Amino acid sequence: MHRLALLALAACGRIDFDPLAPTPDAALRLVETINILATGEVQTSNTILAAGVTYQLVARGVCDISGVPNLEDAEWNFDAAETVMNDLGDTGLADTGLGINDTVVDGDKLPKWGPYRHDHIYTIVFAGLGAPITADLHDSAPGNNTGSLTLEIYGP
Repeated sequence: MHRLALLALAACGRIDFDPLAPTPDAALRLVETINILATGEVQTSNTILAAGVTYQLVARGVCDISGVPNLEDAEWNFDAAETVMNDLGDTGLADTGLGINDTVVDGDKLPKWGPYRHDHIYTIVFAGLGAPITADLHDSAPGNNTGSLTLEIYGP
């Protein structure tokens, strides 16, 4: 749908659309969509990201990381009222969020997805390494997590 039509529908409350949401470069196409489980299992892309080629990764969604609720998106930990608590999860020990090619859950997750967004959509530029990517949700106590995030890979 054309962006102006989406803006008009959003203005009259017909759809939930953030006109400032990060969107992939129009010259890129969706290459793969990966469901990232909140329980921390490492997912590997089916796509080999060509070395030196620029891709865009788009992370979407929210999952519950404790049942309180204590919610998490690709970068931030927050409550049901969307009060951002931190990016250190329910135990305060791990840099929470969606890790790319970083499967060690510790105090420093990569990449950094940027400032908090109420639409929970984040976009980063990623240079291919000639291999698939790995992705997982970082949380030091994933046993009580529910839900998933979506990772989209856009490329040439």
